[in-house]
Amino acid sequence: MKEFKLVETENGYEIYKGEDEYVVVPSQIGKNRATQIAARAMDYNSANKDKKEKLDKIRSITVSDGIVDIGEYAFSGCKNCTEILLPESVKTIAGTAFSYCPGLQDEHG
Repeated sequence: MKEFKLVETENGYEIYKGEDEYVVVPSQIGKNRATQIAARAMDYNSANKDKKEKLDKIRSITVSDGIVDIGEYAFSGCKNCTEILLPESVKTIAGTAFSYCPGLQDEHG
């Protein structure tokens, strides 16, 4: 699995993940700690063509311990994802965080 890294964009910093089928969302990248997954972080509908192709490959997403909040449409449209593993640290999940993910049966941690 490729490591996450921070990439500076015109809109601030984004996390780049690569093309793995099994994605682990870290709670720390280098010295930078993360406690939330931003709105539309991996949203299919707001992605460009290249990112959509990468999102289509995702089968499983594991959210690392330490993440507390998952924003609106964070994983919306990850249509081939069949598993989301959530830690007990997650306290808030936006109602649309996993919308349009037909492969998901339930969420557990």
